[in-house]
Amino acid sequence: MVVVHKKGVRLSPFALNNFKKVGGDNPIFNWSFALSKEDKMKISKATKKDFKGILNVFVASAKLNPKDKGNKELKKYILASLRSKTFFILVAKANNEVIGFSITNFSELKKMYADLVDIYVLKEYRGKGVGRGLMKELYKELKKKNIKNIGLYSENNEKTLNFYKKQGFQVGRLIRRCDKKIR
Repeated sequence: MVVVHKKGVRLSPFALNNFKKVGGDNPIFNWSFALSKEDKMKISKATKKDFKGILNVFVASAKLNPKDKGNKELKKYILASLRSKTFFILVAKANNEVIGFSITNFSELKKMYADLVDIYVLKEYRGKGVGRGLMKELYKELKKKNIKNIGLYSENNEKTLNFYKKQGFQVGRLIRRCDKKIR
C-alpha cells in the first residue's frame, strides 16, 4: 500500500498532556512520558551507540530475509543509515534500552518529500504511544527541514494501516514492492 500524509507535516492535536518536557537545549529530542509506573520513554536522534538496540528491535519485530544469514545485510543497512546524511533515525528508549525506532530518508532529488522507510516497536510496547511519539518527533524534524510531504510503503496489515491513518496518513492504491539484489 502507498500511504501519503494528507496534511503535509502538520499534526492533528496530540495528547500533549501525556508528555513531560525534560531538560536539554533541543526541545525536539527531549520528551519523556510514562509507559507505566516502571518505564519512562525518551525519544532522541539515534547515534552509532544505538546500533545494537536498533538491530535487536528489527530482529524481534520485522519479517527478515531468511537468506540473510547472520543478518549481515541488515547490519550493513543500519550502519549505512546511521552514517548517511539523507537518512534520519529516531530511537525510543525505556530504561536506556531501545524499544522502537524510525528510519526516514530525506531524498536529495525530491527536496520537499521524505520517505518513512521503517518504523518498528517491540511487541510488548505496542499500543502505549511509542510509535505515535516517534511520529510526532519525526514531524518536528520534517518541519525544521521544510519538508512538506511524507510517504511510505506498507504491508496490507489492518493494524499497521490503522496506525498510519491515526497519524493522518491517507491510504492510496495497492502496490506490491519487489526487491532484487544486483550482483
